[in-house]
Amino acid sequence: MKPLDEQIAKLFKIVDAATDGPWDEDDGFVAVGGFGLEEQPYGFQATDYADWTQRDHDAEFIAQFNPATVRKLLAVVKAAKEMREDMDHVEGSDPAVVASFDAALAKLDGLAAGEDKAGE
Repeated sequence: MKPLDEQIAKLFKIVDAATDGPWDEDDGFVAVGGFGLEEQPYGFQATDYADWTQRDHDAEFIAQFNPATVRKLLAVVKAAKEMREDMDHVEGSDPAVVASFDAALAKLDGLAAGEDKAGE
């Protein structure tokens, strides 16, 4: 398996193990799955967490999907889109390859619009 394929498989495992949500930001803290902070007279106290067993999975998700990882993923998507645009300017581009790129980019557009879950 190529390094990119390994990274993608690893990230899918982390995403699949994390809480689907709701995710929110609460005064600088990440609030997930019903977790949040309530102000008390003596400070802040954690409110109920939907499933405490998920904390480690959610922490791993946050750690792995750091800005550097997200930048790399976005760079891959951007490169694929640029490659497809370049195909329009290359004589003799294989129609099957062009169609494959179009299908993949249509799926990405659908994911961006919230139509589907990736990896299925």
